[in-house]
Amino acid sequence: MKRRSGKAKSQEPASIASPGASPQAVPDLAESVRAEAAAYRKAQDPEGIHRIRVSIRRLRAIFKPLSDVGEEPRLEKQLEALADELSPIRDADVFLELVETTAAGSKNNQRVALAPLVAAVRADAETSHSLSLKLFRSVRFRRLIADLENAPAVEAGGEAAAIDADAWRSDIAASFKRMRRRWRQACKTGEIADLHRFRIAAKKVRYALELSPEADKGVLAKALKRLRKLQDAVGEITDLHFATEKLSAICDQNAESWSAVQLAAARSMQELFSKRAKRKLRNVSRLYDRVRNMQEKVLAAA
Repeated sequence: MKRRSGKAKSQEPASIASPGASPQAVPDLAESVRAEAAAYRKAQDPEGIHRIRVSIRRLRAIFKPLSDVGEEPRLEKQLEALADELSPIRDADVFLELVETTAAGSKNNQRVALAPLVAAVRADAETSHSLSLKLFRSVRFRRLIADLENAPAVEAGGEAAAIDADAWRSDIAASFKRMRRRWRQACKTGEIADLHRFRIAAKKVRYALELSPEADKGVLAKALKRLRKLQDAVGEITDLHFATEKLSAICDQNAESWSAVQLAAARSMQELFSKRAKRKLRNVSRLYDRVRNMQEKVLAAA
């Protein structure tokens, strides 16, 4: 994207103060995204998309709580847009893995009946991957990486970092509050969309905490371990729900072209995923309580 024209801000800082972030944090993460994208263009490894998204989240965690640092708001918005574009591509990969794994574990006659479904899901994933290749070759993507590599250096420590550390702790407290609110909403509605929003809120707490230099010690390390378990558990549920809805749509689209046996096999997989999601949901409440009970200790240690 084009840089904004006009005079530079007179008081634009030469560096970004971020608690726990090393001076090379942003360029290192930007290089990680660049390298993974280059490797993906050669081999189309689905896990490459996942690793790119993780790096993007960590970059956003560095930029998000910072005060006015010139380019930062623009970069954070571009990172958010890139994450949004990669999300459906990752969803397609997860869906394909679920379908292929389940089909491979089925009895022989069921596996044969599921062949058209596996082929259709595989074709959708290949279409998604072609879109990601186009994205990674775009001028827009290359400019974003270059802008990240040339962003103001991230500094840890010092008076500026101490000031931003206060803002960072406030951001953590606000993130916990947002997570609690999302949890109450998810419990109230029972909607998968609200559960997904809760997962995003939990991710934001996790990535903010990971910026701390004490993230691998004591209370913060324990809280992060619990947050990862909670995030993974909710992620499995949302993946299964997404798969259930996709299977329903695929069955409807192929109702006239597939045989009754093939449709029944696909519907059976849909029901299996729905039951799995309901079983896993029972564990999420317990995992959330374990995270919530650590909030005060976490804020004191941050």
